[in-house]
Amino acid sequence: MCKKTCRNQQGFTLTELLVAVAILVVITALAAPTVWTAVSRFRLRGTADSIAGLLARGRALAVQRNCTYVARNTYNSTQDQETYYIEPDLAYCGGDSSLSAQDPQAVGAKGVRVVTTPTTTISTTVLGFQPQPANTLPRFNSRGLPCVKLAGSACVTIDASNRPVGFFYYLQDTRTSGSAGMVGVSVSPAGRIKVWSKSGSQWMK
Repeated sequence: MCKKTCRNQQGFTLTELLVAVAILVVITALAAPTVWTAVSRFRLRGTADSIAGLLARGRALAVQRNCTYVARNTYNSTQDQETYYIEPDLAYCGGDSSLSAQDPQAVGAKGVRVVTTPTTTISTTVLGFQPQPANTLPRFNSRGLPCVKLAGSACVTIDASNRPVGFFYYLQDTRTSGSAGMVGVSVSPAGRIKVWSKSGSQWMK
């Protein structure tokens, strides 16, 4: 009787514990990339949502103050973060082209950057319009419509190629290998602002 009770209370052997630890290590190693990708996608989407909200604010201010507003960004290499901000356009409304405390702004997640030369782009068929080059600063005129500055002219809603002005901005997490995909923020010629996510080869709203 005593022998049976003592045998049941012996617990795990050292070999069993080592096997269990080895299994946990393998599972953790397999799960880590998936977890990191999910976190990266969350950070990308959060930054894109912040930019979309900031652009909507800039559009509203342009109408409210009867002035052209422009969106800009600046990079802090120490923090590895971009700050996005909007201000009155220097060319038309006396802005200063630099980040000031009074400028509405949003700070992106660490490592998330605007990509001005994306390796893959969204098709105009999916987007519904031809966007300006990715390095073009987004502007809104006093009617709340996206516009571009042409030499010797006001901010116009029809570009030099006679196309309605719209924008699309690509964001990517520079701290991953690209497995997290990309996100984008679009501004249609009508001024509608949307956030897009790329999974595989598909762009989705």
